Amino acid sequence: HDDYVAAAEETAGRPLRDYFDECITGTAPLQHRLARALAYVGCTLHTEPVAERPGCLTVCITADGENTNRRKWLSLRSEVRTQRSEL
Repeated sequence: HDDYVAAAEETAGRPLRDYFDECITGTAPLQHRLARALAYVGCTLHTEPVAERPGCLTVCITADGENTNRRKWLSLRSEVRTQRSEL
């Protein structure tokens, strides 16, 4: 586990221990973190409880119009796919 965290921190160029403790190995709700990340790319997270399954949520993500950060992110993803296909 520590080797994986170290590799992720080296790749990210910043400490990620708190993130791993909270989101990967912890049990903290992720909705707030996910909502902030999605807002950065112009999207909104919607959740609602599933009546038949206590503790479960239905999740929907919507795009909120044009967003420069989303366009950049999608462009980067396209570049990565292109580079992988050339290998």
